[in-house]
Amino acid sequence: MDLTIVIPTLNRPSYVEKILRYYEKQNFKGCVIIIDSSIGKDFKLTSNKVKISRLKVNHKYFAGDAFTCMKYALPLIETKYAVHSGDDDYYSVKGIKKIIKTLDKNSKYTSAFGDSVTVGVNDDKNEISGSSIYRMPYSEQLLLRNRLNQVPRNSQLPIYAIFRTEKFKILYNSLLTNQNKNRKQILSYLNEHMIRLLPAILGPSTKVKIFFLVRFMTNQQYKMGNINFKKEHKEFNKLQNLCIKKIGSLIKDKKNYIIAKKKMNIFKQNSVRPRNISLIIRYFFLRNLALCQGLLDLVYYGGWIHNKYLDKNSKNYNFEFVKITNAFLNE
Repeated sequence: MDLTIVIPTLNRPSYVEKILRYYEKQNFKGCVIIIDSSIGKDFKLTSNKVKISRLKVNHKYFAGDAFTCMKYALPLIETKYAVHSGDDDYYSVKGIKKIIKTLDKNSKYTSAFGDSVTVGVNDDKNEISGSSIYRMPYSEQLLLRNRLNQVPRNSQLPIYAIFRTEKFKILYNSLLTNQNKNRKQILSYLNEHMIRLLPAILGPSTKVKIFFLVRFMTNQQYKMGNINFKKEHKEFNKLQNLCIKKIGSLIKDKKNYIIAKKKMNIFKQNSVRPRNISLIIRYFFLRNLALCQGLLDLVYYGGWIHNKYLDKNSKNYNFEFVKITNAFLNE
């Protein structure tokens, strides 16, 4: 399989062990790159698991946030396609195969993905606590202007798709990286904004009708703190201008560049807490998009989507989902 899965990780050797075991059982024939920021015992534990894995795994140490680690991994990718994965994101191998076939047959698409879900897990009880559809935005439009106009004000991150490697490298090389602790939080915000925009700039994307991904959300999840814009607005604006310059280097047409620049400013507005009551309500929904969508899914499906996927008597029963959840919960 001409695909590399890139996994940044930090101090979670048990998670790495589980995900490697899953891909072994699914007879995954591609490559895995693990960029590990762990130190001491945790790094050694992961290293030992990699050594006995039947998969083709490249395990490297690099200290940094997820985006910096992804950038570090780029020279190591030698396959035609690549995909980003957390150590708690599980791809269906069956889904991967169909999506690669789609990209092989359709050179106009830069990336492609399939049906995806987010699953909440209570670590203490080792059981599923909730679930919702993970809705990645995409556009099949050939014109850049049309794709940019279709980028939503806020959305799930559209990076959990299979990309052609040359585009994948452009995407992550375009992100800002800086190990300065004072800048790290601002950069995380801005890189997320960039990630919402860059796939549209790089080319058309498509969604394939097949189950593809489960993103697990656990008690150990990293949570991004809030930025004090009163104190840090100068630094934020300075770094945002660097982001806009990066975007400008990818867009040659001035009109398209102006659209992209406006989108970045809209993303910034989403991050700043407003004072007007109507804007406060909109701000809440935008900042809690996953929660709101999860509640809507709960109503639409008449219960949690994972219960439908696990129920053999349901028309929504999904064997790929069953295999993935069993692997994550060690069942």
